[in-house]
Amino acid sequence: MLLGVRATSASISMNKGFEHAPKFINLKNVDKFSLRRQAKPTNSFDNFFSEVVKARPGPKKNRDQQYPRYIYCSPSLALMERKSTTLGAEKQIKREKSNAVPPSAVNRQPSTVKVLLDEAALRYNTTDFIESDPISIPHRFSGLQDREIMGFWAATLAWGQRKTIINNASRLAELMDNAPFDFIRNHEELDRKRFLDFKHRTFQAMDTLWFLEFLQQYYQQHHSLETAFARHLKLGDQTVENALRGFHDDFFADPDAPTRTRKHVATPARGSTCKRLNMFLRWMVRKDNTGVDFGLWTGISPSQLLIPLDVHVERVARRMGLLQRKQTDWKSVLELTENLRAFDPNDPVKYDFALFGLGVLEKDLWRK
Repeated sequence: MLLGVRATSASISMNKGFEHAPKFINLKNVDKFSLRRQAKPTNSFDNFFSEVVKARPGPKKNRDQQYPRYIYCSPSLALMERKSTTLGAEKQIKREKSNAVPPSAVNRQPSTVKVLLDEAALRYNTTDFIESDPISIPHRFSGLQDREIMGFWAATLAWGQRKTIINNASRLAELMDNAPFDFIRNHEELDRKRFLDFKHRTFQAMDTLWFLEFLQQYYQQHHSLETAFARHLKLGDQTVENALRGFHDDFFADPDAPTRTRKHVATPARGSTCKRLNMFLRWMVRKDNTGVDFGLWTGISPSQLLIPLDVHVERVARRMGLLQRKQTDWKSVLELTENLRAFDPNDPVKYDFALFGLGVLEKDLWRK
């Protein structure tokens, strides 16, 4: 297995807030050192990253140095003996890389995967991360309907850079006078003029106006957005699939609903992963003692929730052997959630924190 080196010098960097996070060292500064294993990783968090170690080639000017420029460093690994030539380090790296355990091998030990996911869920399911996440938008409000409306808006806009998502969702709140429920229920048609220049990527003014129309019609007849989802569930449903299908059909039941807006409200009927709606349902349904998810709705059980499958979650899930389906679609969501349900049948989506957190951390660590 390809393992890195550990050093106590300032040349090693580590993300703040992750005491066990992997570190990196620039090998051009230690080209006379060879790498070999001294100690096993101390916990499953370290072990996972040592299993899925990568190497990045160095710049063109260093082509004569065949060893990778950056090598993964687990906190559990130590710097070892000095070698006299770069060639020795190069051969050692190639030998260990050829013996590396493939990431898919992790799934042979489901108990290890569960321990890792439980640790990561505790690590990332914390209010420390709220500020930089779209869930920060509904957290600014205290009323049930205010949180529902702004949570729905924020989740709908949740693709692209998180800073842009939060900024645009904040602008929507301002356009509604920072009183979303009161505005939605009582605004007049002329009040919608202020939204005509709002857009978020492919979410345009026409989409915004239809969202306002639907929400106003709905809240003039119903107390909570929960009913729009929960009323479609059938006795014995193990997932929220029928809730998502029914909500989509209701959202576009009016013949005047614009066709272009359908792409912004996903449905399993089209094979979509429904990532944004599954994330919104997680916010509204899950409840624990961490203060991240709201747990406002009781008509849907946390055990029925499905994983919000984005690129970060997918990447880590595949490496851990939790997702085998080649396509990224609705069936992939069902497969991954079913595998997570084996670890916690009552709250499988709590592992969204783990998979997403590990995925984002890994991406940040490989960024120069």
